[in-house]
Amino acid sequence: MKKGFVLILLTLVTLGMTSYAMAQETIEERIKKLEESAAKNNHIQFSGAIEVEFKNQTTSKKGSQDEKKGELGLGNFELGINVATGNNAEGSVVLKKNDDGKIEVDEGFITITGKGNASPYVVAGKLVVPFGNYETHFVTDPVTLTLGESNIASLIAGYKGADEKFDVSLGLFNATAQEKDEDDKVDSFFASATLSPFEGFNISASYISNLAGASGLNEEVKTTDKVLKSIVAGYSAFVSYEFADRFKLTGEYIAASDSFEKGELYDTGETTKRQPKALNVEFGVAISDTIELAARYGSSDDGAEFLPETESGVVLSWGIFDNTSLSFELLQQEFEGDAKKEIDTFTTQLAIEF
Repeated sequence: MKKGFVLILLTLVTLGMTSYAMAQETIEERIKKLEESAAKNNHIQFSGAIEVEFKNQTTSKKGSQDEKKGELGLGNFELGINVATGNNAEGSVVLKKNDDGKIEVDEGFITITGKGNASPYVVAGKLVVPFGNYETHFVTDPVTLTLGESNIASLIAGYKGADEKFDVSLGLFNATAQEKDEDDKVDSFFASATLSPFEGFNISASYISNLAGASGLNEEVKTTDKVLKSIVAGYSAFVSYEFADRFKLTGEYIAASDSFEKGELYDTGETTKRQPKALNVEFGVAISDTIELAARYGSSDDGAEFLPETESGVVLSWGIFDNTSLSFELLQQEFEGDAKKEIDTFTTQLAIEF
């Protein structure tokens, strides 16, 4: 009887120890899988921004009463996902809130680079192409960006110098505005060059063969199917200089190389040719490690109501926490045209970047 009880007890202990060992193996296997998964996920990086804005805006028009408007809402939401394969290839996707408040794929592209500090690279997909620079201290986009920023499916080849002292690139895209009787094909191009000869100083220039084919100006092409008598190229120049560890001066100029025909831009009833161009100059000073003050002057020609003829303003930005800023911007814009108008806008923005 005792022998039987001892045998049963030994059997139960053996089964228990075996079950415990199996459970331990299972836990170790799970931990290993989690570690492997975490290692893989180290190749995935997230970045983005959330911007909440409050605006008070007053619009003054010749011969009419001032119009006042206030807004409070999500100014911008952006989420970037970058996937590195570990073999000099990366994939990037940027999700962004559009003007209708919907989330859309703003960019999606693949980058392949060579090995070493200086190397060639190839980029393919939809992205903001390297035409113009658009660097700014302000909440509101500069007038140069409104005219020239181009986001379109492209194929880019370039070469980056050691320590990013220089960067040159050449790209192709299929323009959405075409010359009359031309086939719809990938025959538009852009080129850019950036040079940083010494610390704090940067200069760049770029060219695009069809300015209205990809940039913000595309929405202002009013002809049927966006067909133009002849395509118009664009060019840009940018310079920035940072000195004394607290001051920064930037300037950018973007222009169409020739005129668009009457009625091709802004309004089919236009009676004059248009050759839009824009300038943006900013000066910023770091008052402290967390507070920055900046001023802007911008101007344009042949911008109708698409671009302000002049704009000036100031912005105060305060880094209240890591990656969290609070900005106060005052901007005045004046537009040309028969109904001359002036827009005064005060914007408060709370932003988190990650």
